[in-house]
Amino acid sequence: MQSKADIFEYWKDWLDERGFDWGEPSCWACGHWWDTKYDVEDPNAPWEEIRKAWNKVPLQRCHIIPKSLGGEDEPSNLFLMCIECHDRAPDTTSREAFFKWVENQSWTGRMFKSIEEECKTFGFDEKTPKEIEELSDMLISKDFKEWARDKIGIHFSQSGYGSQITPSTIVALFWEYSKIKNNNL
Repeated sequence: MQSKADIFEYWKDWLDERGFDWGEPSCWACGHWWDTKYDVEDPNAPWEEIRKAWNKVPLQRCHIIPKSLGGEDEPSNLFLMCIECHDRAPDTTSREAFFKWVENQSWTGRMFKSIEEECKTFGFDEKTPKEIEELSDMLISKDFKEWARDKIGIHFSQSGYGSQITPSTIVALFWEYSKIKNNNL
């Protein structure tokens, strides 16, 4: 199988056309990134350092046309994606369908949808627009951030794909905090 750096090098013009920063490796479908963990800090870094960064990032090699449908292990048929996009990607012989799917993926969009779902769990979807605005102001307040600092846990992915603060953690803490501050809004 080709290295991630070789796949990146093959697709670098395509990435340029879409505004990807070579020094900030991210999923080519949804844009998921890992803050600065895999970034190349030096804007004048040598090409080999950029290639090393792409080899380290936890992206998976995804077949555009699956091997089971005749796809090959060539850079032209391999695409770098996060585990979630790889699991969700269409398995078809249509490159056009694959790229249509790619252009409509959004990591932040999926995160917002997850937060919306968790808001329903905790009853925030039943609030009036005014109450939602008050809650939103509370969420970004210094008081909330200080209160939540020692109450937030990092969830280690069961798929071995790193760690994160889950949407349910954020909304659950916000629910607790709003109960304390507003006597059960």
